[in-house]
Order: sequence, then structure tokens, then C-alpha cells
Amino acid sequence: MRTCKSGVLLAVIFLFFFAALIVGVPPAAAQEKCKETTYITISDGVSTAGTMMVAAKWAELITKKVPCVSASATTGSFVANALAVNQKRHTIGQGDPNTLHIATRGLDEKFKGKETKDLRFINAFHHGAFHIFVPKNHPIKAVKEIATYPCRNVMVVSRLGGTYTWVSKIFEAYGSSFEDLQKRGGSLAFVDYQGGVDLMKDGQADIMLVHTTIPNSSVMDIDTNPGCRFLEMEPEIIERLTKLIPGFVPVTIPGGSYRNMPNDYRSIGVYFHHFTHKDVSEDLIYKVTKVFWENVKEFQVLGPWGKAIKPETALRAVNIPVHPGAARFYKEKALQVPDVKMP
Repeated sequence: MRTCKSGVLLAVIFLFFFAALIVGVPPAAAQEKCKETTYITISDGVSTAGTMMVAAKWAELITKKVPCVSASATTGSFVANALAVNQKRHTIGQGDPNTLHIATRGLDEKFKGKETKDLRFINAFHHGAFHIFVPKNHPIKAVKEIATYPCRNVMVVSRLGGTYTWVSKIFEAYGSSFEDLQKRGGSLAFVDYQGGVDLMKDGQADIMLVHTTIPNSSVMDIDTNPGCRFLEMEPEIIERLTKLIPGFVPVTIPGGSYRNMPNDYRSIGVYFHHFTHKDVSEDLIYKVTKVFWENVKEFQVLGPWGKAIKPETALRAVNIPVHPGAARFYKEKALQVPDVKMP
């Protein structure tokens, strides 16, 4: 009886080793293959933006599918992300062509002496658009009134964020500025999207200018209750803004995207980009890029805006050098990788 049990035990051990050899991972190697784990961070947008959902899903997929790599996502802002990745405080950042244009050239005081010359492009994933709206019964009837009305709590998120710069450019396109606004009794609110919506619901904010995914949950919130009116910029202002904000293009939000937006809504927007530091290994960026695009369907179902995430636009609006790891993946897929030089 004892001999029989020993024979069974030996058979089980043999089968275990045989199975391990078939899949190419001997038991000893399987135990030792992750002696060291690489930890990476993806710094993305504000918590209420769809881009944060993309970062969280990407981090989940990287952790699950790339051996010995653990990824996490954190909130940030376009400007802060550019600085953090350039200084190697985060591995991957989310931004846009406009912020990268400014950051690499030191065109803003925030980047003077801190030009982000070490950033490298990974992918473009989808675009956003400016949503401009007021409470449904507010006296403001047109966007141009921001040049004369003492608007309270104009949401700009952070002085280190792209929204701050972009909204200031909209004021400039209408012949005004944040300084003019404050002189006539208006004010800025350094809050995120939901914070701005809450201020408007409480009667403390007159107008919101939000660049975000389509649709956005915070905008849907106030659009549903108590309701809002969307204000369109004039065609000549849209054209002016595409020159004032490099990287921005005219976009249309489809009618029906929000309850109080029955018709197509003309605006401006920009594609969102992921970038990394030039010193991050080619192999790591190749693997995370591969994970992103080979699991693109998981991003496409994150929200209605997800359908805009597609490989055909992976290299849209590139204006910094492409990281060698990302370039390797795109070349394997027969995509034309732009040869962009750092300014």
C-alpha cells in the first residue's frame, strides 16, 4: 500500500514538472522571476475627467499583464504632469500638444529655466472639447459677455493647469483678461470640475468654461439638475483661438450629448497625450504601449467618449520626439512614426 502511494506521489510530481516545462516556466524560475518589481506611476487629469479613468484602467492592465511591473494612477494637471515626468517624479504623464508646446519651449513663466526637454511621446488617445455654460435662468446670453460681466468663480482648476492658460486665452480672444475680470468685481475659482458645478448649483458661479471629454459626468450632473444653457463661441473666435492655443482644433460636440444640447455644438478641443521621460527603458515603454493598444476595447467601454480611442489616431498631433519603445511598437504595426525633433 505504501509503495502504491509513493508511486502516485512520484507521478504527481512528474506531471507538475512536465506541465511547467510545457508552459516554459520551471517552478524554480517561477518563484524567482520577480525578485525585483518595477513600480511606475501614471499622473493624469482631475478625478472627475474621463482621462483619469483611462489612467486607472491602463495601470490595472499593466499590473495584470506586464510581468514584474506594478502600476498606479494618480490625479494631476497637464502642467504639473509635464514638470513631474521631466523631473522623474512620475513615470508617465498625461497632457496635450498645447501644454507640451509651451513646456518644451519655456513659453510660460512656470517653465522658465525648467524646459521639459526630456519628455518623449507615447500615444494620443482621444480628444476633449470646451463646454461653456451658465445656469438656465442666468442673464448672460453669449460668451462674449465674459469681457464685460463681473463673472464670479470662473473655474480654472489650478495656476499649474492647462485650464488656467486656455480659459485666459478665451478671455484674450474676446479682448479681456483675468486682470480685467477681477477689476470689475469678478473672481476665479481654483476648484476641479465637480467643485465648479457645485458652486454653480449653489448660485455662486456665473459661467463655466470646461475642457473635458464628451460627455463629462460633472457637466451631465448640472445639465440634469437644475439645468444649464450651453453658449457657443462665434466662428471667428474659434478660428482666433486655434492660433492663440497651438495644438487646438475646431471640434463639434454632437447634438444630444447632453439634455440641454439638442443641436450640434461648435467648440475647440485638443487630443490628450501620454508621455514619459527619455531615460525610461525602451523595453518598458514598448510593453506598456503594447498593453494599451492590444486591450483598446477595455478603454472604449469606459464611457461614451471611449469610442474615440483608436489606433488610427495613436500618433495624432505629435509635437515632441516619440519614445523609442513606443516607436518600436508602432513600426511593428506598420504605422508611420513622425520624426519630430525637440525644439
